Amino acid sequence: MNILRRLTFGVACLAAVMWLAAAPALAHEPGTTAIEVQVGTDTVTAQLDIPVGKLGDALDIEIDTDLFSLSQQRGLITTYVTDHLEVSGVEGAEWAETVGQLTAINIDGVMHLRLLVAADPSSSVPDEFTVGYDGILATDDSHEIYVTAVDGGADAASNAALVGVIDSDTPTLTVGADAAADVGATFTSMISRGFEHVLDGADHLLFVLVLLLPASLVAVAGRWHPSDSSRRALQRVALVATAFTVGHSITLVASALGWITLPSRPVEILVAVSVAVAAVHVLRPFVVRGEEAIAGAFGLVHGLAFSGLLDDLGLGRSTSLASLFGFNLGIEAAQLVVIAVTFPALWFLSQTRAYRAVRVVGASTALAASGAWIVERLDVAVNPFSPIENATVDHLGLIGTMLAAVAGVTWSVKAAASRRVVGPPEGLH
Repeated sequence: MNILRRLTFGVACLAAVMWLAAAPALAHEPGTTAIEVQVGTDTVTAQLDIPVGKLGDALDIEIDTDLFSLSQQRGLITTYVTDHLEVSGVEGAEWAETVGQLTAINIDGVMHLRLLVAADPSSSVPDEFTVGYDGILATDDSHEIYVTAVDGGADAASNAALVGVIDSDTPTLTVGADAAADVGATFTSMISRGFEHVLDGADHLLFVLVLLLPASLVAVAGRWHPSDSSRRALQRVALVATAFTVGHSITLVASALGWITLPSRPVEILVAVSVAVAAVHVLRPFVVRGEEAIAGAFGLVHGLAFSGLLDDLGLGRSTSLASLFGFNLGIEAAQLVVIAVTFPALWFLSQTRAYRAVRVVGASTALAASGAWIVERLDVAVNPFSPIENATVDHLGLIGTMLAAVAGVTWSVKAAASRRVVGPPEGLH
């Protein structure tokens, strides 16, 4: 049985490594294209934000973003983009396009070209029209283009609505002239976007998961000890989740409304630092219930990073309250799903001797991941763990199942060992 116990310990540690390695370099997928469609009475204006690197790959050129170089390459760039952009009526007739201003902007640390294109339907704008763009998809079929609609009225700065995503499977989208006014559709769509973005890029969730590791323990004299109260553990999980939610919600709202503006790079570095601090606390507690303070304090930083996701969606400072609330709700839903899937297994493991190995390996893995992010975000070196991280993020459900299976096996081993120690009832020898 000693061999079985060691085997169980090893499998538990492996599961912890695989799960906690789920941490891409950023909290969201950088370098997406965003198209903001401003709907007027007689014309539709498309504002395209296209990542410079990917557009350069598609054109097979090096795009320089200084004013002089950009003016030299303007004709080639605008011709290519408009050749691959199509705005048309639902019956299929393509509208005439007029190219406007071309500028270089930085969106969440990634350089983009912003191009304005006016599409003229030769009459009033119909109730529905289609938008398609495959300029990057021609060379990268994994690329995504987020399309938002904005009413061209006086309140256009605060009524952006996410229409959908153009990708290799969905080359065009149908846009309703009143899409920005459809609050229900906007709210539902943003819940989905918040949920998917967090699960696709899990460094925020890794932060929460690391703080869940000691939730089933108690700190005594600077050491972690098992807790025999599942109710108390659940209360601590609720407090950690609430502290994180309050923290990131405050700064997400403040940043989205333009009250706080910070460069993305320092924020992303601090997100990585937050994971390192949480991991050190898991190895040896700073203070009793320190995970709640860490979750709340660094939640403020994570909220600033979450606001960068809105920039990737093309919403930025123009997001409506419905979009913002739905997006935040999607983030919370993703967080709660991960807690619900992982915490029961962590609780059962915490009642066994195997949990110390799980805790140490998990925290050490998080430390290694955070160090790799910091180095990468300082442009010192590439993240060597990226392939493993991407594979892990793509199979979170499978890894959660493995963690539950390990907990079940470990608990069974503990129960069998307890029965042997107690022995059979008297008279049954």
